[in-house]
Amino acid sequence: MTTWIGKIIGAIFGFVILGPLGILLGLFVGHLFDRQFSNMLGHGQNQAEIQAAFFEAVFLCMGHLAKKDGRVSENEISAARQIMANMQLSEAQTLRAMELFTEGKSLPSADFALEKFKSLTGRNKNLFRMFLQFQFQAAYADGQPQEVVLAYLRHMGAKLGLTQFEFETVLRIFQAQYSFYQQRAQYNNFYDAFTQRQNYQGYQGYQQYQGAYGPSPTSRLKDAFGLLGVAESATKEEVKKAYRRQMNEYHPDKLVAKGMPESMMKAATEKTQAIKEAYELINQAKGW
Repeated sequence: MTTWIGKIIGAIFGFVILGPLGILLGLFVGHLFDRQFSNMLGHGQNQAEIQAAFFEAVFLCMGHLAKKDGRVSENEISAARQIMANMQLSEAQTLRAMELFTEGKSLPSADFALEKFKSLTGRNKNLFRMFLQFQFQAAYADGQPQEVVLAYLRHMGAKLGLTQFEFETVLRIFQAQYSFYQQRAQYNNFYDAFTQRQNYQGYQGYQQYQGAYGPSPTSRLKDAFGLLGVAESATKEEVKKAYRRQMNEYHPDKLVAKGMPESMMKAATEKTQAIKEAYELINQAKGW
């Protein structure tokens, strides 16, 4: 009966206000109310189930992905362990994640896990994007992944209902983030090496040393634009809009509310930190 309350009330009000033609409008508005109300009722019941499906799909698919190029490298295993460590999983959760990763390596297909995950979450593309972030991290553990690995990543995106354009956009943004982080690490290593030199020559010496051995500021700025998903010619307002959109998509609390396990919140937090850092770098470089 609950799912008909909105339609009944809507039809009555529609008839009273607009006459017989108002019934159809009232039914439509009531239908929208019923659907939203039903989702609210089921949210708490499905939350634990969605989180379990997310967790299972992440590590099953990660294990299956690792075997796609014919072997599971030490880097891929280390990447999976690092992802588990970053999640700050409990001992039981870590053991379960490792079991799923190992199981995924031997499976002929992990599509059933993707289908279960998608069926429980509907078309929640923010969750799907976050799921793909974990897979991208594993895929890039050995550097640029082979085409067979990229093909499987695209297959996962398609199984989750992402269009090719949507998938390529998420991948392109991840690649920019990956390069952005690499250059930050390179810069930190470069700065440490410079400050430890005995013939420290102040700012002029720093500039000379940076020009000879340091990372390219221009390249890092390019990656910052890519991370936000905008062109280098983007206006201040376009950059701000892209920043807000990405912060909204990867907001940890919102992702957890939609079904991402709380243990994965740290990864989402790191993602938003990268987005913020890229935004601040662009503003600084542009003088905005």
